[in-house]
Amino acid sequence: MHRCVNSVCWGRVKIFSTTSPDGLIPHRQRAIFFGSMASQEQARVPYPRLSANTFVVFTIWGHSCFSTETILQPVALEGVIRTIAYHLALSNSQIGAAVCNVLTDNMTLGTAPIRTQFQRLLLEPIAAVQEHLLGPIIVILDALDECGDAESREILISLLPDEVPKLPPVFRFFITSRPESDIAVRFGGDPSITEMQLDITTDATRHDISAYLHERLQNIRHLKRTLKPDWPGQHVIKALTDHSGGLFIWASTACKFIQRDPKPRLEIVLTSGVANNLDELYTVALRNSVDWSNGSSAKDARGVLGAVVLSRMPISDKTIDKLLGFEDGRSAEVLEDLRCVVQWTHGQFTRILHASFSDYLINPDRSGHHFWFISSKIQSRSLALGCLHILNSQLHFNICGLEDSHLLNIEVPDLSDRTEAHIPAELRYSSSCWAHHLDDAGLEKEILAELEDLMNHRFLYWLEVLSLLNQVPIATEGLEIAHNCVSQTDTAFQNLLQDGIKFLGGFSPVISQSAPHIYISALPLAPRESLIRKQFVPSFPQILDFTGPLGHNWSSLLKVFRGHTSRVLSVAISPDGKQIVSGSEDHTVRIWDSETGEVIICSKHNDEVNAVAFSPNGQQIVSGGGDGLRIWDSKTDALVNTLIGQDILLSVAFSPNGKQLACGSSAKKVQLWDLTMGTVTGELEGHTGRVQSVVFSPNGKCIASGSDDHTVRVWDTECRTLLAGPFKGHTGWILSVAFSPDGKLIVSGSRDQTVRVCDSATGGVVAGPWKGVSWIQSVAFSPDGKQVFAGSSNCTVRIWDLQTGSVVTKLFEHPRWINTIAFSPDGKRIVSGSDDQTICVWDAEIDNLDAKQVPNVNFITSSNSISSISVSLDGQHIACGLNDGTVQVLDSKTGSLIAGPLKHSDAVLSVSFSPNDNQIIYSDHGGKLQVWDYKTGLTSVKIFTVLGDTAASNEDDLATLSVEDNEYTPSSSSASSSSSPSDSSSELEFLFSAISADSHKIAVVLSGGIIKVFNFETGVVIAGLSEGHTDYVLVVSFSPDGTRIASGSQDQTIRIWNVETGATVVGPIIGHTGSVWCIAFSPDGKFLASGSWDNTVRIWDSQTGLAVAKFHEHTEGVRAVAFSPDGTLIVSGSQDMTVRVWDLKTDAVIAGPFEGHTNGVHSVAFFPNGKKIASASSEAIRVWEIEPVDDWGNHPRFTDGWLTNSASERILWIPPWLREGLSLPWNSFAICSRGTTKVDLTQFVHGINWTKCREPAS
Repeated sequence: MHRCVNSVCWGRVKIFSTTSPDGLIPHRQRAIFFGSMASQEQARVPYPRLSANTFVVFTIWGHSCFSTETILQPVALEGVIRTIAYHLALSNSQIGAAVCNVLTDNMTLGTAPIRTQFQRLLLEPIAAVQEHLLGPIIVILDALDECGDAESREILISLLPDEVPKLPPVFRFFITSRPESDIAVRFGGDPSITEMQLDITTDATRHDISAYLHERLQNIRHLKRTLKPDWPGQHVIKALTDHSGGLFIWASTACKFIQRDPKPRLEIVLTSGVANNLDELYTVALRNSVDWSNGSSAKDARGVLGAVVLSRMPISDKTIDKLLGFEDGRSAEVLEDLRCVVQWTHGQFTRILHASFSDYLINPDRSGHHFWFISSKIQSRSLALGCLHILNSQLHFNICGLEDSHLLNIEVPDLSDRTEAHIPAELRYSSSCWAHHLDDAGLEKEILAELEDLMNHRFLYWLEVLSLLNQVPIATEGLEIAHNCVSQTDTAFQNLLQDGIKFLGGFSPVISQSAPHIYISALPLAPRESLIRKQFVPSFPQILDFTGPLGHNWSSLLKVFRGHTSRVLSVAISPDGKQIVSGSEDHTVRIWDSETGEVIICSKHNDEVNAVAFSPNGQQIVSGGGDGLRIWDSKTDALVNTLIGQDILLSVAFSPNGKQLACGSSAKKVQLWDLTMGTVTGELEGHTGRVQSVVFSPNGKCIASGSDDHTVRVWDTECRTLLAGPFKGHTGWILSVAFSPDGKLIVSGSRDQTVRVCDSATGGVVAGPWKGVSWIQSVAFSPDGKQVFAGSSNCTVRIWDLQTGSVVTKLFEHPRWINTIAFSPDGKRIVSGSDDQTICVWDAEIDNLDAKQVPNVNFITSSNSISSISVSLDGQHIACGLNDGTVQVLDSKTGSLIAGPLKHSDAVLSVSFSPNDNQIIYSDHGGKLQVWDYKTGLTSVKIFTVLGDTAASNEDDLATLSVEDNEYTPSSSSASSSSSPSDSSSELEFLFSAISADSHKIAVVLSGGIIKVFNFETGVVIAGLSEGHTDYVLVVSFSPDGTRIASGSQDQTIRIWNVETGATVVGPIIGHTGSVWCIAFSPDGKFLASGSWDNTVRIWDSQTGLAVAKFHEHTEGVRAVAFSPDGTLIVSGSQDMTVRVWDLKTDAVIAGPFEGHTNGVHSVAFFPNGKKIASASSEAIRVWEIEPVDDWGNHPRFTDGWLTNSASERILWIPPWLREGLSLPWNSFAICSRGTTKVDLTQFVHGINWTKCREPAS
C-alpha cells in the first residue's frame, strides 16, 4: 500500500476546487458521493489505487494534503466503524481519550450492531471533544461497490446518509463507487449527500495515470538496481498511458506484472496487443506467470485461483494448502507467481485485485479456451471434498477444552483465545462453507462418502465448532442443501439429514448458547425415535435419561421465544425466513433470530404495537400502533421514517413491490401511504366499524379489509375505489383476513367463532363457515393454498383442509390467547404470538396429535383445564376439579388415578375433602353442590338456584334442592320459576364458592357482587351479603370456626362479614392497588392472607384489619394463597407461573420460586405435614418439596428452559415440548394434560465433570 503521492494530488485538488471553500461542501451536507459513468472502470478520487474497502483519514488545509494513516488490509463491513474510530483515535489524542472512556464502560462494542458502534464509538466521543477539533477531517471510503454484494453492504449504505450528518461540521466523508443500483438509489437525491459524477476530462485522467505509472516504475527501478537510471523512459510511460485506455486497474495490473521481471515483461506488455483491453492484459499476465505446459503446475495454479475466486470468505495461503491437500507452502509458491493479479501476503488473507479478474476467470466466453479457465463445478468439487475431509480429520469432542458446563459460551473468559488456538483457519472455513461448495459441485460418490462420515460420526462435533464460533444459524441451511443434493433413492441418509434438521430446529437455542449442552442436554432429550439420538447416545454413557409420552417423536413445537413483557399482538417472518419480528402491548418491536431465538433488535414505540410487517425485500420493517407508523431498517435498528396519522393503527401491510403501505385504523378506513414520499395517497372509506385487518393481493392490485362492521371489502389500489363487497355473513367483528397465494380466495376470521373462505371477486362462500370454539384472532393460508390456519382466543391454532372442510389433525396450543400467526416462506414453519408474552415456532410438517405423541392421560386434556385442587387431611390424595365439570382423585405420591372421573355438566368452581376425608365436596358454575363418596362411588347433588333480581329476599325462592344418586333434577318451584315467561328477571351467574371447615355451610358469590351463605344440609339461606363492595366480588373464604367470611373484590378491598347477621365486622380493608383474587384465614383465625393483581401478598390482622406484612417478589398477579397447618408459613401461586413459600415471622421467601408451570398458578395447598405443597395451573398439578432436594438448594429455578440450582448454575436445558409436563427434581410428581416427563439423573454428569459423559457408567 502506498502513501499519498504528491504528483497525483492534482486530480484530487481539482475536484476540491469545484466545491464550496468553507470545508469543501455545504455544512448541511457532510458527505460527497463520487460516482462514475457506467462505462468507466471505477469512480474514484484520483489517488494511487487503494484496495477495495480501504479507508484513509485525511486532514486537508488549503491546497496541501497529507495522509495521516492508511490501512493495509481490506476492512470487513462489520469492522468499518470501529476501524474509523481506531484511526481517528490514533490521529487525535482527545478523540482517543474519549473513545477509551466509552470502551471502558462497554468492552463489547466491537461486536455491537454497526449503528450502535457509530453512536457509541464516533458520535459520542467526537461530540465530547468537538470544540477542540480542527479540520476539515475527511474520511475516504473508496470503491464502495466492491464492499460485498448488495445485500451485505445494505447496512453500510443505509447508515451513511442517516448518521454522517450528525457528526460535527468539520467532518466530511468522500465516497467513491460505480453506480450500482442499490448505491445509486440510496444516495441519489439524499439531502445529506452531495452527488458528483467523475467526468474529469481525458487530459486529467491521462495526467493521473501517467503520474501513477511514473511513480510505480520508478519504484521498480530502485528495487532492480541493474536497470538504467532513465529506465523505462518517458516515451514508454506515454505508451503505457495510451494502452491503459483511462483504466487505473489496467495500469495497476501492468505494473504488478512488470515488477517480477521488468525488461522482458515490459516488452511483452508493449508488443502483445493488450492496449485498451483488460482481458488481453490478464491473458498475457497469466500466460507469462505460470508454466502452463507442466500439468502439475497448471493444476496447482488452477486450484489456487479457483480457491481464491470461489471461496465464500477470505482465506490465506495456508488454508488453501489444507483445502487442496497441498504440501505446506505450495500455495504460497503459486501465489508468488500470480502477484500481478492477486494481492497476497504470507499467512494473510488472499484476494483478487479487482472484481473484473474473477469475472474473466470463470466466464467461458472470456477465458474458456485457456488453461487457467476456472470451471465452477469442477473447482467447487475440490473445495467441497477438501472441506469435508478437514471436518472428518480435525473435528473431535470438546475441541476447545471447556472445563465447566455451567458456563455459557459467552461466560468463558478466554474463549476467543481458545478458539484461535484450537480451531485453525481451515477448520473454521470448512465448518462454515462446506455446504455451499457442495451445492455448487453437486453430489458424487466421493463427496457422499465424506458427508456420510460426517453425519454418522462427527455431526455433534461440527455443531460444537459452530456453537463456539457463534455460527449455529448456518447449520440448518447447510443440512437442507445436503438433503436436497442427496438422491431420493437414498432414503436412509435423507432421513438422517432430515432428523439433523429437526434436531437443530428443536435445540439450536441451547446449542448456540453452550457447546457442552449439545451433549448433556440436547442429545439425551431428543426424542427416542430421533436418528441422531440413536446414532450418538451409545457413545455417551453418562448422560441423563427420561421417560414420558412426549419423548417418542419430534414435537410440532420447536421453539419458545421470551422477552416481551406484555401481550404479543402481531408477528411476521422475513422473506428469507431468518428473522421474526414481533409487536407487543409493551410498546416494543423486537426482531429475533428465527433459529436461535436471540433478540437482534429491540425498538420502542410510545404506545402498544398492534401490527408489524416485513417489506418484500426484507430490508425494512413497518410497525403501527397508537402513536402512528414507524419504518425501521431490519438490519441496523435505524428508524428510517415516522409517519404520523391521527388514528390508532390496527393493521399494516406492504404492497408486493414495497412502494405502498396499507393501514387499517380505528377511524373506520384504510389509509394508503406512499413510502417514497412518506405521505398519505388515499383513504378507502365505507366501513362503519374499525378496520381490524388489511392485506394486499399477491399481484398488488387489490386490498382486502376486515372490520368491526362484520364485513369484508375488496378495494382497487390504483383507482382507490371499492372493487367488491361488502361481503356479509359473519355476525361478529372480523379480526383477520388473508388472500390465498393465487389471490382468488379470501379467508376471514371473526369473533362469531367462525372461519369463512369466499371468492375474492364475488364474495361467494367457497368453504365454511367452519366453527371454532372461541374468537378467531388470526387466519392465514398455507403457502400452497391447500390449508387454512386459524389462531383463536381458546389458545389454539386449528388447521382446516380447504377441499374437504375437515379439521386437519393438528392442534397447537399456547397457555393463553393466540393473537397472531404467520407462515415461513417455505411453508415449513408457523410462528404464533400470544397473550402469554411468547412467540412460538412450530413445525408445520409434524402432526402434533400423531398417535405416538398423544399421551395416555387420565383426566386432563387440551380443552379440559384444571380449576381447583385440594389435599386430603391424611395427605394421601389430591382432588382436582376441571372446567369441563370433571372431578378426580389422585394418589399424591405417584399421581395415579384413585377415583373418577366423575363427569358433571358445568365447570367446577371449588373442590374440598370432607372432615372425615371420605367425601369430595365440590360446586360448579351452574349453582350445584355435589357430594361424592369417592371410596364407595355414591353421589348426591344439591342444587342452589337463585331466582329473581338481586333484591329478592324470599329464601324459599332463592334456593331449593333435591338429591338423586349420580344425577340431579330441579324441584318444581325451581323449574316453574325458571321457565315462567312472565318472569322478566334473569338468573344470576355463580362465580365462586367456598365451604366451611365443618362442611355445614357454603358461601356462593354471584354476579353483581352478591354473596349468599346456605346451610349445606337444608339449602336454606343463612345470610345474604350484598352491601359494601362497589365492584365484583372475586373470592370468599370461611374462618376456621365458620362464623365469619372474608371477601375480596375487584374494588381492591377486603371485607370480613358475620355469617349470622350478614354485617361487615371488619373493613373495608384497604391497601391493595389491584383486584383481590384470593384470600385465606390462618388456622387460628387471627390472620388473613390476600393475593392481588398488584403482584403482592399481604397479611392482615383479621380482628382489626391492620396490615401485618407485605410480600412483593412476584412479578405478576397473585392468584392463590394458603397457610401451612401450623400457621407459620404461607404459600402463594402467581400468574408469573411461580410458587413461593414465605415465613410469616421474617417476611422472607424460604422456598422457591418454584418454576415449572407453563401457565399462571391459580390453586395452592399445603400437605398436612407442612413439608410439601401442591399447586395447579390450567395445564398441570405439581407437588413440591419445601426442603432442599440434593444439590439444588432452597431456590432452584426453571427459566426459559434452564434448570438452575441455588448458585444459579445452569444444570440442564429442557426443550419446549417437554417443559409443560416435566417432573422436576424437586417435584414429588407432576401430572399434565399432555403427559408427564420424568428425568432420570442417575448417570448425569455436569459442571466440572461434564466431560465424563463419554466415560463408561460406573
